Amino acid sequence: MRIGLDMDNVITDFDKLLEVEMKKLDKSLRNRGVIDENARHVTRGKYDLTNEEIEDYLCKYMEEFASRLEVRDGAKYYMDKLLDDGHELIILTNRPDRHYKNAYGTTIKWLNKNSINYTKLVITKDTNKTKECKEENVDIMFDDNVGNCIKLKNGGVNVCIMGTSYNKNRTEGLPIVMDWKELYNKINAMQNNDI
Repeated sequence: MRIGLDMDNVITDFDKLLEVEMKKLDKSLRNRGVIDENARHVTRGKYDLTNEEIEDYLCKYMEEFASRLEVRDGAKYYMDKLLDDGHELIILTNRPDRHYKNAYGTTIKWLNKNSINYTKLVITKDTNKTKECKEENVDIMFDDNVGNCIKLKNGGVNVCIMGTSYNKNRTEGLPIVMDWKELYNKINAMQNNDI
């Protein structure tokens, strides 16, 4: 099978680093700390930060802190296992020019540094990865962004949400896996026509 994988919050533990960075930004601006513990996402109402402040920060520092991202638990192990099983892993990620001077180079460097094995890397121009999934003949795409997953489904792409703290209760009826072991088991079930 050809398996599509998003980078951030699928292969990387993006939200863990984003939480650290938003705390730093809050401290440097107003130092109010968490204002809404139940906020949908760390960049949407958890701290007293405007969208403009967050975007300015990401434009200045995203490429630097993207190089410090940790691998999501189980990602390397199960990616290697999927490759050993004969699957192809197509990384499809949107890393906007406003945040990255060299998205492809930064991503390749991180993948190499973390010894992440894959078949192909595609940096998409848009968050809607339907076109690229079809061009790459992806059998299933895993992405953490529910909106992206809905676009993919509406575009005829088989999709599954990679669960995070902010999307696990907002799946819009789409299938979800909460970790890499579940992802691996889902692929095996698909291959055996169990789902």
